[in-house]
Amino acid sequence: MVKSRKQSGFTLIELLLVIGILGILSVIGLTTFSSAIVRGKDTRRKNDLAQLAKSLEAYAGDFGSYPADDSNGGIVGCSADGSVILDTCPLSASGRFQRSKSVGGDYERIIYLDNYPEDPDLGSHYYYINNTSGGEEGFSLYASLENLDDRDVRRDAVSGDPDPDGWADEGADCGTGVVCNYKLTHAGVVRE
Repeated sequence: MVKSRKQSGFTLIELLLVIGILGILSVIGLTTFSSAIVRGKDTRRKNDLAQLAKSLEAYAGDFGSYPADDSNGGIVGCSADGSVILDTCPLSASGRFQRSKSVGGDYERIIYLDNYPEDPDLGSHYYYINNTSGGEEGFSLYASLENLDDRDVRRDAVSGDPDPDGWADEGADCGTGVVCNYKLTHAGVVRE
């Protein structure tokens, strides 16, 4: 009499099914993870510019006007310790946004921002423009958001689609091949 042995294990179809399910789950997980990273970097960009805007408001409160720009996106408003000589504070490099002020014959150093914020991507940077004209004080800060579905991304006025040119017409340059599509002014976020 021949006894049949029952073999245990998985069939090829069962293995392929499990591999397919794992592949689908990993694609969903990676997509969710990468979109969370993009949203996180955009949140950081918005927070960086909000922090910089507050320091510019404090500067204007002390000196009566916003600092000048250097036509390259940097702020002319930094000074060495004990000096009133202003240097450019480029927004693409780490540094301190500070200025010395004469108080009773002595110079008092005022630090507005201890470390300049830097864009989380190496090819991008923030951009500053002093918009003072006709006696009205103002400034604009620019960044490039990666999530084009963000409600603060500049939209085309007619189609509502993300504006492919951003604010290049205002001279804002957020990096080589990078579109400035987020703008924060002294009045708040601009969604043109």
